[in-house]
Amino acid sequence: MFRKTKICSGLMLACGGVLLSAGPAAYAQDAQALDKVTITGSNIKRVEAEAPTVIQVLKPSDIAKTGATTVNEVFLNLPGFSAFNDESNATGAPGRATLGFRNFDASNVLVLVNGRRISRNAVNGSSYDLNSIPAAAIERVEILKDGAAAIYGSDAVAGVVNFVLKRDLQGGVISMDYGDALAKHDGTEKRVSAAYGFGSLDADGYNFLLTADYFKRDVIMRRDRAPVAFRTGPGQYNEAAPTGNVQGPSTGGKFEPINACKNDLVTDQQGTYCPYYFNNDINLIPKTERGGFFSSFTKKLGADTTAFAELMYSSVNTLNSFSAPPGRFTNVIIPAGGLTLASGKVIPAGESVLVRVRYDQSGVRRFIPKAEAMRGVLGLEGSANDIDYVVDFGKSQTKTSELSTGFFDYATARADIDAGTFNPFVVPSAAEIQKYIVSGTTDTKTALTFLNAHASKSIGKLAGGDAAMAVGYSGGRETLSISPDEVSAAGRVSATGTPVVALDTVKRTIQSVYAELSLPFMKDVETQAALRYDHYSDFGNVTTPKLAAKWNVTPGFALRGSFSKGFIAPDLENLYRDGVESAEFARDTALCKQENIKPADCVQDQIDTSIRSNKDLKPEKSTTIALGFLAVPLPQLTVQVDYFNIKKTQRVGTSLQYLIDHPDAIVAGKKASDYITRTPTTDGKLGAIEFADSPYFNVGDEQSAGFEVGLTYKTDAAPWGRLTFDNQTSYFTKYTKAQAPGEPQLGYLGLMDQPRYRNVFNIGYQHGDVSINTYIRTIGGFYDTQEPTEVTAETKKVGAFTTVDFQVGIANLMSKGSMVAFGMKNALNKSPAQTDNDNNAGFPTSQSAVGRFMYVNFSVPF
Repeated sequence: MFRKTKICSGLMLACGGVLLSAGPAAYAQDAQALDKVTITGSNIKRVEAEAPTVIQVLKPSDIAKTGATTVNEVFLNLPGFSAFNDESNATGAPGRATLGFRNFDASNVLVLVNGRRISRNAVNGSSYDLNSIPAAAIERVEILKDGAAAIYGSDAVAGVVNFVLKRDLQGGVISMDYGDALAKHDGTEKRVSAAYGFGSLDADGYNFLLTADYFKRDVIMRRDRAPVAFRTGPGQYNEAAPTGNVQGPSTGGKFEPINACKNDLVTDQQGTYCPYYFNNDINLIPKTERGGFFSSFTKKLGADTTAFAELMYSSVNTLNSFSAPPGRFTNVIIPAGGLTLASGKVIPAGESVLVRVRYDQSGVRRFIPKAEAMRGVLGLEGSANDIDYVVDFGKSQTKTSELSTGFFDYATARADIDAGTFNPFVVPSAAEIQKYIVSGTTDTKTALTFLNAHASKSIGKLAGGDAAMAVGYSGGRETLSISPDEVSAAGRVSATGTPVVALDTVKRTIQSVYAELSLPFMKDVETQAALRYDHYSDFGNVTTPKLAAKWNVTPGFALRGSFSKGFIAPDLENLYRDGVESAEFARDTALCKQENIKPADCVQDQIDTSIRSNKDLKPEKSTTIALGFLAVPLPQLTVQVDYFNIKKTQRVGTSLQYLIDHPDAIVAGKKASDYITRTPTTDGKLGAIEFADSPYFNVGDEQSAGFEVGLTYKTDAAPWGRLTFDNQTSYFTKYTKAQAPGEPQLGYLGLMDQPRYRNVFNIGYQHGDVSINTYIRTIGGFYDTQEPTEVTAETKKVGAFTTVDFQVGIANLMSKGSMVAFGMKNALNKSPAQTDNDNNAGFPTSQSAVGRFMYVNFSVPF
């Protein structure tokens, strides 16, 4: 049951307004005076101060102080999170925004809406799309920083984020926001939202609520942020150039330029060739338009029974610009007279060669997805015979229709090569290749149908208070379907010739039962024990337990700890979707060894890759240990320290690098070398990689450990106002992972985009209706490499990245209850560091390249 929470004084302020539960009892009100509510991480109603695990709560007023205009941007103020906006990833899942935590990616964080699951994203469905949640509907965000599979099932490994939506609202409010990136006045953001409700549950016996949200943002191109040096460094180019590069026996299996090059030649293990710098045409932040609404109707059916209905809808339209399409023509026969290269070398007639091209005369590729998410729920909640219960059923689905334009039809061009009507050794004009420019639309749909029922009841008295028990059942069905366009299905636009395989609706059913106990064995001690059994129709059964406890040692000091098991079910896409084209970055270590190139000089190359499904995937499993304390030595001072240790086994992923490095390994039933196709050579040596298949498999273990430390000091109210000093730190002591089953875990902490610490320091000032907030965010430095085996004394170190934000807010300026705010993000216009090995745009993905950003917003009640 999700009633508006009555926060007791034991819920301490942090992050300039972030609330922490499970505070020491001395600062809580008399428990008998507080409502018992259901909170994230438990199915038993309790006073929030009794919760055995910490729940972090974000309110809209807390969020507004940070200037966040998108849901995932909210989490940038929480140092343990790595909020990532996938909208800038044109070939991954455009239009999507996800959330990682404690070094784990988004598949390890369970996202709930009102305590219930939502469907996964319809493209790259291993994670939940935060853009599907209308921001105007959010009442608060509850964050459980603990494993919770025993309560919620799959995905609740690193944590749980529960978006509690508005309910029982009377009256309305309208808000408007405007923002602009001052460097080039691009990335302009406009947002308007409104919420209105009428009827009171207590007075009228019903409430109807409607919220609506609209957001629009203009594009920011990478070339308008990253200096040229960023865009031309290692990892920012490959050999698919508009003027063509050739590879064959006469070139020793290396690439050489066919025609005069537009750019300076580069030399690496692939050869000496003409590069194409693809980041000139890729957007950093895409053009986005997003809208959505949420409505609810709540009706009292009696003193102890309430019926509710919810409907949520969102639509996201995104325009992603990407580089010109890469391509390859294999087994092209040199015509009579031979081929004279730009260097003057002549390849003899009749020799079979590989040609790599990227016809930028055709312009760039554009990915234009429209993503729609809809969710409906009907339910009953109440109490009978001292039993609290909730029963609900509903459906959540996401659909993505992605239009792809500017693609080159390599299959048709190859047929024309064989017919002698298209010459791949001559640079064609835009008019000559116009016949090969194609577009198409791929439709993807995921859906989750669910039925939930749980009940809780006090079961007796123990030394520390009431014991309680909850039992529940969850049933669900997940489905996935993919309908590619005819051009993609035929493999005509794939650089590897791989067709996009249509996927008729695949489905699985899930049946789950669970139980939870709250057992206060001793005075001032609260314990939680939970056990869940999940049955999946495709891979079998998983049982997950959890134990947690909190001890109020003294009135101002509480200890807490938990032990839990968790799992992540293999995603339907990884199990069944085959032939997904990609361009994976990897080092051809075997070729470098053959050419006597030192590992440090073996550069990464972008290899045309087809991602393969694997029906034999096992679920990822996890063990989480958490220990911590919360101390309030003074009414003005709060100190919290939490230790976490999360270990995963059977991690699911792909690893082209592993296939290259371990050619004799058996992966997904095949020898690793069988997934790699190389250019034939006449001398028996290895040729360069032409393309590769890369299957999903259970690649190995992963572990993250560290501390989260929070300090908050709030001065007493004075005539001059009140100051709040808050510092939140995530410090990691370990992050390791293995690249294959049975292999040792290697330490990745302190490497590319895996900093040892993240810190957020806030200074807040409040005087009457005026508030001023300053946020100083720091991300620790790291070595400029992605593999621990490549760290040497010469490895470049990327320094810490610090940005400063500020905001001035004035309440009640236009009318009672109104708010006007002006702010600046990255006020000092800090630029990211240059890197050589991030495979992004020459700078780390963890360091924003947007630059100084100004915004203004206001809200008015009505």
